[in-house]
Amino acid sequence: MKQHKVMPGARVLYQAAQLSHAEVFAAARRSEGMDCHVVPDVSGTKRAVRINPLTGRGRRRSGEAGCHCDTV
Repeated sequence: MKQHKVMPGARVLYQAAQLSHAEVFAAARRSEGMDCHVVPDVSGTKRAVRINPLTGRGRRRSGEAGCHCDTV
């Protein structure tokens, strides 16, 4: 899971999994007069493909191109 950080100087004040939440938190602290910035997590970790044990194939994601529906 990604960990975006809100930092005033060198210490971590807040961590969030979603970048938008970290940005909102930083904006609220700035409105209170605290100078802080958001450091986005840029780790490129990808999950391994999960194999369906019944079919032996990878699971499809919704919205993926090439629907394999049997529509006539």
